[in-house]
Amino acid sequence: MNLATGRPFELDYREIDLLHVLGSQIASAIENLRLNRELGEKIQQLRERKETIKFFAYSIAHDLKSPAISIHGFSRRLKDKCGIRLDERGKGYCEQIQRLAEHMVNMLEDINAYIAAKEVQPRFEVVKLKEVIGQIKSEFEDRLKSGAIKLLPHNIETEVVADKKALIRALRNLVDNAIKYGGPGMNEIKIGHSENGEFHILSVTDNGVGIPREDAEGLFNVFQRTRTSQGTAGSGLGLAVVKEVAEKHGGRAWVESEPDRGTAIYMAIKKNLVSGGECDESL
Repeated sequence: MNLATGRPFELDYREIDLLHVLGSQIASAIENLRLNRELGEKIQQLRERKETIKFFAYSIAHDLKSPAISIHGFSRRLKDKCGIRLDERGKGYCEQIQRLAEHMVNMLEDINAYIAAKEVQPRFEVVKLKEVIGQIKSEFEDRLKSGAIKLLPHNIETEVVADKKALIRALRNLVDNAIKYGGPGMNEIKIGHSENGEFHILSVTDNGVGIPREDAEGLFNVFQRTRTSQGTAGSGLGLAVVKEVAEKHGGRAWVESEPDRGTAIYMAIKKNLVSGGECDESL
């Protein structure tokens, strides 16, 4: 200050204290500015890495699907065209290749479904649950018939505002899980609807083997596999997709189950969603 004024002058202790405070505040402001700039750079780097990872996952899932389908097709043609030259072991190898290729395709489709559920913003419309359940029943008709399984009910008249594709995907996963993991004694799957003041609550209930309590706690985690699912082909992503769909609709998913008494999985979605809009992430 003496240099700036061109002449010396004296400061009393109050002025010195004030200058100390001002200096500290200026230093803090400069430091905060630096930290904010570094934070902004870190956030941008994370966004870029997220986009890179998402693009990589999409690319891998897309690029691997075609070879897997080709492997399945060629192994089937090999068995059909050259089956007469193959012994039972050779035919068994062809069948095993086909099963593994099918499993790979299913896993890649599940990965794409999970990425879509997590990253794609939902588009809401008025959805008739009766139509959704009818579509799911049609998709699973052969598997239900072969397993002597009833799918109930068929006449829910309620309409909800939801992303129709995402809702079908979630309910499809739940019915698929029930068929695959319900056990040999499971013969009934029920799609239900209830509601309270804030949510529509959809459920898929079976009368199968149930899930141990210790397995149910992490059921919706990515790649989670329970002991009752061991030995059955699956990706461990089906219920993770259900969780993402529920959260994109402002709700949540949960399970109620006991061993040998069946399993009920619930998915709550907000009632105040607006047709033609997107879900408010703050819900």
